[in-house]
Amino acid sequence: MKNLIIIKDVLPASYWQDVYKLCSHLDFPWVYSPEISIDVKDNPFKQNPEIVSSCGFTHAMYADGKASPHWDLIKPMIYIMAQKSGVQALQKSVTTYRCKANLQTQLNGSIKENHNFPHIDPAHFDKEGDNWIFLYYLHDCDGETFIFNETAEEGLPEKLTIRKRIMPKANTGILFRDNIFHASSNPVHYKRRMNLNFNLLVG
Repeated sequence: MKNLIIIKDVLPASYWQDVYKLCSHLDFPWVYSPEISIDVKDNPFKQNPEIVSSCGFTHAMYADGKASPHWDLIKPMIYIMAQKSGVQALQKSVTTYRCKANLQTQLNGSIKENHNFPHIDPAHFDKEGDNWIFLYYLHDCDGETFIFNETAEEGLPEKLTIRKRIMPKANTGILFRDNIFHASSNPVHYKRRMNLNFNLLVG
């Protein structure tokens, strides 16, 4: 079974536009986060100098059993995605453990080789099982997603090696196992980078 799947045209065009307009609206409640990835005092990946720290903005769509007023619009996305994924376990039963919207802006001095802090989402350690991450891109932009070869089962590696770099494309999603190290990056040529991040539980 593949552990990294790219899904194009995830949603019908009208549905995607509704989600994009929601997150782009001037009244959408973004919350400032001093670290868009995870907050660490010292970078343990000393052999990866391309890592940069970056602030950003988030909106919790669903977390700790509490739903955003906008969750009713967002929730059906996972069922549409599951049917297109080809992953039988997801097609049979999938629930959302956490979902948040992310907004990143340009970072002074950042170049396309830079990326934010590589990490394993906390959901992997909170919930055992065959769990997945689904990243959904709301619009075309730069600020690639970096997927690494290393996984949580290998412990904390001395050096991370890049498996794939994925450029955000509107209405496209990335589905991958939640034990894989991954990282976002800041846009260099575009003013912003928006996506939805789902932590999904199977069964």
